[in-house]
Amino acid sequence: MEREMKRHRSYAQTTNDTVQIIKGGGSDRLSELPKPILDSILSLLPIKDAVGTSVLSHNWKHVWTKIPHLTIDLQSVLPKRFPYRNSTKRHERFIYGVNQIFIHHKGAIQRFKLDADFFLCHNALDMWIFLLVDRKIEELILCNKRLTKESNKVYEVPCLLFNCNTLKLLEIVDCKLKPPPNFKGFSNMRTLKLTHCVLRDSLVQGILKSPFLETLEICDCKLKPKSNFDGFPRVKTLKLSQCKLTEILIEGILTKSDCLEFLLIDDCWGFNYILVSLPNLRVLHVKCAVSVHLEKTPKLGDVLLSPTFLCKEHEDDYRAALSDSKIFQGDLLHVATLSLGSLIIRVLGSIGINWYSVGTFENLSKLEVGILPIEARDRIMVSKLLRASPYLKKLIVGDDPYKHAIGSYCDEDKYWETQATCYCLMHHLETIHISVSRIYPLHRQYDRPGYDTKISRARPIFDTKFAKFLLVHSRVLKKMRIHMRLLSYHGMEDKDVIREDLMQVKWASPHVDLIFP
Repeated sequence: MEREMKRHRSYAQTTNDTVQIIKGGGSDRLSELPKPILDSILSLLPIKDAVGTSVLSHNWKHVWTKIPHLTIDLQSVLPKRFPYRNSTKRHERFIYGVNQIFIHHKGAIQRFKLDADFFLCHNALDMWIFLLVDRKIEELILCNKRLTKESNKVYEVPCLLFNCNTLKLLEIVDCKLKPPPNFKGFSNMRTLKLTHCVLRDSLVQGILKSPFLETLEICDCKLKPKSNFDGFPRVKTLKLSQCKLTEILIEGILTKSDCLEFLLIDDCWGFNYILVSLPNLRVLHVKCAVSVHLEKTPKLGDVLLSPTFLCKEHEDDYRAALSDSKIFQGDLLHVATLSLGSLIIRVLGSIGINWYSVGTFENLSKLEVGILPIEARDRIMVSKLLRASPYLKKLIVGDDPYKHAIGSYCDEDKYWETQATCYCLMHHLETIHISVSRIYPLHRQYDRPGYDTKISRARPIFDTKFAKFLLVHSRVLKKMRIHMRLLSYHGMEDKDVIREDLMQVKWASPHVDLIFP
């Protein structure tokens, strides 16, 4: 009886508190949050939901009009059941909705993101940019999505945007940038991201003169600077993706950008060889088929080389370029983190390397190889890399989608069983990560009921011989993590099978934690 009375009093008190909050007589915890936190919460909502908070109470009527971050697209502005599917009708209603937002918004706008078809709202967009510049916008993101056949005309960004002194971040997708004749760079820009844009030489020269620009990302753009290109002297982070780069441009970037610390070259073309000579470079990621030579990069600590080939001819050209160069020399031997993609390991294994002329990676503590060493050439490459890395602490073995796609299978021999240990396994290797698409051990794969032998050979296989070799010889190993993308309905059974198979050998370290996430 006493418990029932307590439960009744608790329920009555909760109901009373709820009624007081609704009537405005209680404490509204959400309204009492600090303004920066409240602004952050509303900024994460779709704009129509943020505007909808004005009906909650009198105190909330004007809260949304002062949020500093606005993200606007068709879905966040149009009503949920808008009757028209025509793009023109939708954008007419969209323009009206955005105009109302600008009319009622009273506070400063620090960040503004717009995602729409700019051809259908270009006149209104010019006005919105004028209002944003007038309100001292700091971060502007413009994403042009072409929804109609008439949208082939590229939207040209107004010239007044180039003279905005408060702009710190500018991200533009699929627009035309034509700076004014007197453009001398962005006066306060920190980050500039351009995707699928038409870039004029005057803009490139203006970027060079931007005094505070630190991050520059260019994707799928045409770059044709003049012959006197002097690199990006103040940029610290540079990402180039899907761009055609002239030899003059790439040479200027890699030898004259003295402040550069992070460089990504992804799927770019127009050159076959790069010479990197940057005194402050710390991270270099090259994801295109070019040979790389490093010199005068004393701070370089992280290197990723992962080429991609569009056809067999590109692979042959890359193999020829590597055969003429000495890849494992120079400053590459002094890095702390080295990542090699599956294709570069395959190519290096096919051309052969004079390992007697290769030094040791004295500082290398993390090695990532994008291939499971199953075939003979791959196993030799991985084995030589382990022996050339005496102080290796972490090894990551990635999954190779290219090899699985062509249906290769395991070599049934005892290569790893006959290999001797190496220094890093005996003294330093502590963590191993292995990623595979399937986990059937080779000697049990064909015994599983319901699988055809011919079909099984064409499927990805996890050969446990390499994992066993690591377990047998790694004396200080603490963790082995095997990540599997299961393609069957026997997930738990497969894990048990692979665990039992690995337990058949004696582990060198008694502290190994075997993890199957």
